[in-house]
Amino acid sequence: MADPMRIRAQAAGGKATVRVLMSHEMETGQRKDGAGKVILGRVLALMLGAGPGDRLTVLLPRTDVGGSLEPVVGSLDVVGVFEDRRELRGER
Repeated sequence: MADPMRIRAQAAGGKATVRVLMSHEMETGQRKDGAGKVILGRVLALMLGAGPGDRLTVLLPRTDVGGSLEPVVGSLDVVGVFEDRRELRGER
């Protein structure tokens, strides 16, 4: 059975506003292979000029114990590029 949806509608002045709250698969943008290496989306890969075999150096914010932000330098190994979710699930 599919997850339930909540539907609310309001009519005012000859117009109706309908709102739907439903469960859906959220896209986090984080794709990794079994070894923890990154698979980039096509658009991001084009913007970064990155592809399989490249290593990206990234600057990430991290919060310390006192709540202040501190920069952390890390690296990501790119092992692939995908077009959309169907490709990742093997549906193409």
